[in-house]
Amino acid sequence: MFHLSSKALYRQPVVTDLGLRNSISLFPIFDGAGTTRQLGVVSENPARIYLVNWRPGLVTKRLLRPLQLNISLQALEEASEDEARAATGWWHFDPWWLLTEKNFLDHPATPWLSTTNAAREFKKVSNVFFRRDLSAITTLGGLNTAGQWEYRAYQPSLLPEREVAPPEENTIRATGWRLRPFWDRDGENRRGRHRAVRA
Repeated sequence: MFHLSSKALYRQPVVTDLGLRNSISLFPIFDGAGTTRQLGVVSENPARIYLVNWRPGLVTKRLLRPLQLNISLQALEEASEDEARAATGWWHFDPWWLLTEKNFLDHPATPWLSTTNAAREFKKVSNVFFRRDLSAITTLGGLNTAGQWEYRAYQPSLLPEREVAPPEENTIRATGWRLRPFWDRDGENRRGRHRAVRA
């Protein structure tokens, strides 16, 4: 069984009940043990964020075929602030920091989901792999100190335990929520270049 990488889930064509939709990103939301608890579905045009409880068969991927989301998008409601807050005990992996883009800055789920991004914790990891059905995270991949690709199995000890907590005070602005610029996040350089967060 082949595994699916985070890159293969980012801005991809996805078959839905509404037909083929381009530029959909799927983010498995997993607990400390690596088991997927929810699936984040992010549409950019129009900008939408959905949180779906994971179940077997929720996502299928056949060889040389696009991803297929086996749930009715038409019947889904967008993620609320309360639903996003309830997910803050878990993790997702988004090294692109998609939710920092302008379309999502004012979404009520953004400040909560941004705190669950394991890209902060996975140092030098640029890709993670999930089981084909997205039921669990399996492997981390990235460049080692010698500049060579290195893969290692996911271990629960790689992530700190999560507790439900409010977003940091400096993510709040008078007109709503705003994320800190990525170059101010613990001094880390995201994707090797600086990109301003647009208001």
